[in-house]
Amino acid sequence: MSDPSELTIEIHAGPRERLGRPVRVPVPWPEDTLVQLMRKDLKRPLPCQLHREQGKVWAYWILDHLKPGQRQIYRLVTGARQRKRRARVRIDRLGPDRVHVVNGRRQLAVLHLGRRWPLPFWNPVRTPDGYAITADLIPPPAGRIDTPLPSGGFWLAPPGFPSPSHGIELLGPARWTSGPVFGELELLQRWRLNHTDYVNATVRYRFFDRRDRQYLVDVSCELSAAYGPVQGNCSQSSGLLSLVLAPPLVSDASRIHSTFGAATASELQQIPVPWVDLSGLLGGRWAGVAVFLTGNTWTTRWRLNPESGLLTVGGLGEAGSPWLQLETGECWRFTARLWVHGGRPDFAEIADRYADYIYPPAVRIV
Repeated sequence: MSDPSELTIEIHAGPRERLGRPVRVPVPWPEDTLVQLMRKDLKRPLPCQLHREQGKVWAYWILDHLKPGQRQIYRLVTGARQRKRRARVRIDRLGPDRVHVVNGRRQLAVLHLGRRWPLPFWNPVRTPDGYAITADLIPPPAGRIDTPLPSGGFWLAPPGFPSPSHGIELLGPARWTSGPVFGELELLQRWRLNHTDYVNATVRYRFFDRRDRQYLVDVSCELSAAYGPVQGNCSQSSGLLSLVLAPPLVSDASRIHSTFGAATASELQQIPVPWVDLSGLLGGRWAGVAVFLTGNTWTTRWRLNPESGLLTVGGLGEAGSPWLQLETGECWRFTARLWVHGGRPDFAEIADRYADYIYPPAVRIV
């Protein structure tokens, strides 16, 4: 590399349109390096964020728009005169037991960490217009910690939670970072899968900067067995990823889109599908949320209960059949993406956004 203070990166869209998609490229600089992302047709630098993960430092930014077949050249420049960019996605405390995500001047979501709840969860989660896609929260009785699942919001938890044989223990305080491209929050937990088996869980929620009337949330859970073998069994009630949605998104007037065309709750539960979108009228405007799964995470059925608003996936199936089996030291990772959007997307648009997610554009350091 002739000039370590500058990198030239080429992005090739490939056969599909790229719209508001995050991309990343490894860089040879420390995470605290001040960088500017330049594009030939723009005078001002674009938001860019350095973040360490998987033992490397990566530069992240968001592609506003690339047409099929289009190429775009970017330059990453370092130097002593660079200024630190303002954090567009901020994660801050909102009292003693809550944290919220703010994008610009808009609140996107609130994380509840209080002991009166059985697990950490996000509620409300808002559209870019400020309307909640999650159901209103009914607080549990004071002093109770053995309450049912929250009445609104979304979370990651062992399938079948809560029950006497399932539990979640926080191993430390929540850790978070803010930035010009995304804000990320990390929870270190211990999950009890049954009366005897435990796994350590690293749960991450990453909120990306808004683009027009939409934004993305990447969720992941890495499970590791400190001892083994351990086994988690399927549940018929709740899965790994659960969302309790606002009534307009699960009412008779709402719209369900899914990979193979399932348009009702009963149809959705019949076969596994990679993505599901639920849309409805919020504040007189159409809005909704799509859930995208990848790899081995979508080989399980979904469950949608219109009465409670619960949409859940991952680890669902016949009671007693395993969804997870790990030997000592083995790891398993669950990943998903939420696309929170304004408007009413049609089947083709959602399918394109899903393809954009699982088939990334080609990124090359020139």
